[in-house]
Formats: sequence, C-alpha cells, structure tokens
Amino acid sequence: MGRRRGAGLLLLLSGAQAHVSLLWPPARAPGLDFLDSLRTEGDCGAPPGQARTSLRSGSPVNISWSLAYAHGGGYRLTLVSPGGKGEELALQLLPAAPGEWQTGERFSRSHVVTLPQGVQCDDCYLKLERQATEWGKNYIFRSCADVVVSSTAEEKCVEGSREGERCTCPRGRAGERCQYTVDCSSDMDCNGPKGRGKCIVTDTTVYREGRCFCAPGWQGEQCDSRSRWSPEEARRYTEEDYQKAVLGEGVELLWRRLEEEGEVELILSAPTTSWVGLGWRPSSTTAACHSFPSSLPPPKWDFHAMDCTDMVVGAAREGRGRVGDYYTRDRSTPLPDSYYGGEDDLASYHAWEEDGKTTLRVVRSSGGGVADHALEGELHVIWAHGQQAPYYGPDQLKYHGKNSRGVTVVDFGSSSTGFPPLQVGLGVSCLLLVLLLALQVAQNFDRKLSCLNPASYRAFN
Repeated sequence: MGRRRGAGLLLLLSGAQAHVSLLWPPARAPGLDFLDSLRTEGDCGAPPGQARTSLRSGSPVNISWSLAYAHGGGYRLTLVSPGGKGEELALQLLPAAPGEWQTGERFSRSHVVTLPQGVQCDDCYLKLERQATEWGKNYIFRSCADVVVSSTAEEKCVEGSREGERCTCPRGRAGERCQYTVDCSSDMDCNGPKGRGKCIVTDTTVYREGRCFCAPGWQGEQCDSRSRWSPEEARRYTEEDYQKAVLGEGVELLWRRLEEEGEVELILSAPTTSWVGLGWRPSSTTAACHSFPSSLPPPKWDFHAMDCTDMVVGAAREGRGRVGDYYTRDRSTPLPDSYYGGEDDLASYHAWEEDGKTTLRVVRSSGGGVADHALEGELHVIWAHGQQAPYYGPDQLKYHGKNSRGVTVVDFGSSSTGFPPLQVGLGVSCLLLVLLLALQVAQNFDRKLSCLNPASYRAFN
C-alpha cells in the first residue's frame, strides 16, 4: 500500500510553475522549458546542437514558443553570434529599445520580427528570454535555437513541398513551413471512418494542434493498434483485484503485478476533466540522475520532486482517450520518451471521463530502460492533473496549479522470481538441455568401457 509523506514534501517548489521553450525556430534538443538563469549554466542552459534553421536576412519570421505558465514581466529576443576569444556579438531584435523588455502581452506565444538587412552568420543563435518578476528582476528563463542567417538563405519547407509561396504539408505536419508536428488534421488520420479514433484540436494559439483520441479497444498515435482490452473491457475492472493508494482528495491509484507477463497494471483516477499524470523514480534516487541525458549540463542547487521521473499522462474527450509515455529531467514540462532517446513502450492503455473524473489505465513492463524506471520496490511517486482556469485549455499539458499535485511513496513490491518470465523460461530450457547432453555423454562413455576386456572394465569400476 502507499503511504503519504508530510506536508513539507507535498510542497512542490513554486519554481515548478514556469516553462518557456522555442517552437520555431526549434529549441536546442531536447527542448526543455525550465532552463532558468539560477540553476542552469551558460547563456542558454543547453549546449549548441548540430541542427540549424536557415533564415533570410531582411525577411519577417514568426517566432513562436510554448508557455506553460505566464509569469509577470515581459520577453526579449536577441540574435547572438558567439565569435571567439570574447568577441561575442548580440543584436537585440525585440523590443526595439536596447535592454528593455516587451511587456503588456503576458500570454503571448508568438511575435513576428524582421531580421535586419545585411546580417550574416553561420553559427549564431536566437535567444528568447522570459522574465519571472515575482521572483526578482534578474530571474529569467531562456530558450535558444541554433540558426544560419544570410541574404541568400533558402527558406525551405521543413517537410512537404513548396508551391509558390506556400508549403503543402504531409500528414503529421502543420505551419507555414510545415515546422510543427501534429497527430492529425482530420478524423481520417485517426482511422475515424473505421470507428477507431477522432481528431480533436486541443490548441490553436500558435498552430492547429490536432491530436488523435482513440475509442475503447484502440491505441497508437493514429489509433491504428488494438489494445489488450476489447471495447467492452477497456473500462471494466474489479477494484478488489488491485492494491490501492489514496494519493489526494479524490485521487486514487490502483495497481497489480502481472507476473506471467513481467508487467504492472496501473489505474489512476482524479476529479478533473483535463489531463491526469503519474510519475515515479526509485526512492533512493539522488541529484546524480541529472547526468541523464549526458548531452546537457546538470542543473544546480536543488533536487526537486519532479526531477528524473518516468511518467504516463492521459486525457479523454468525447468518449475517447489518449495516453503517452513521458520523462522529465527537471521541472520542465514532460516530453515523450523519444525526445530522450527512448520509446513509447506501453503495452496497453486507455483513458476516459466519467462523472467528473478522468481515469488513466496502463499496462507496462515492470523493468526499466532508456527514460524508463522499473516499477519495482519502494518508489517516489508524484501525481498531477490539469487545472481549469483561464489560459489553461482542456487537455493542454501546462502547469497543473498548486492544488492539483502531490507526492507520496508507494511500495510496488517485486516480481516473484526477480527475473522476467521469458528469461526464466529460457534459463530452465538451457538447464534441461545441458542435463540431457551430460546424460548422453555418460551413456556413450559407458558403452566404450564395456568394449574393454572384462578385467580392465572391472578394474576401472
């Protein structure tokens, strides 16, 4: 069973509520949005990457970013050319007055700027800064995008093909340069005509963000895979078959081990009609976990309840649901495992809304992997769900609010063998094969001895 920690541990630091990351041009991988001037190093909090976006000097660019929480203060955009031996050059693009901040647009997530004529650099970066004035005038969040700027740069479609001045985007892409990733643009992309899913637009602030929500019995980015449960079984379970932990007011976690499959089933329910999320890491985890991914310098000073957590996040709409496998290194908005070099390896899942509650049901391996923690032993567990307030649209993965989150410890026990069933089966098979071979060798040796003269055979025995 789970046990609650004291109120001190339930207090997720107020710093968990700020997130900003460039969408276009794309931020340095993996696109973390909690790179603040206090805890992360350097000008950007993330080192330069290999990918660069080509921009044409003298042309307008619609700079866009994600914003999971709108702090007080403004934002600023600067084009930086690192140079060498302290010869860094910085050209402030926004606002026009040097050293000032663009204010009066607290919830803004995009701004069109015109790159100056004659600017040329092949190793520069755009730096977006966002203030958090309630924490001090020098507390700033940063996000950087590596770019190439020249007067001859060809502004290609990221994907798709150009027809005149427009890009024609393939399935899974949106935006004037097909620069944004989406699940769908119509029900057809979610196997809607087959009754498997529906394309639901969850946000239109920057681009039309279509996501596939799958009918019971179906899963996958395009609702193209069958889950382990039939449509009738997906929402049917008997509570007595599971262990139970009450995580918060109206928030419950059920779980059970599926020993034969080497898996764990989780069912999380919360009083919300927005997204729900569950995260975990070993209770013994320390700040040393910040070394993953190795491509990023670790944050300084503290070790937060969100840091280094494996997560599942689900949402439901119109009788359908979507679920994803996520990870976060720090207080950044969780990202799909693929951003960290892992993969979505959930075996079966579904999410649904009923009577003002959202329920998430997942089956996954009890073992760990890249961006995955094993569901074994005593685990530090966090939970959260979306808040319902202005700016926080339904099922948008933004800041959860102070009253929609918590921390606890849950002992998930361990598998009866300590090894996945497949490994146990292979081990037993190999052992039997060795015994059979040994018996065969012994029989052959005995036959050879019997061919000796009787005196020699008796003497050997």
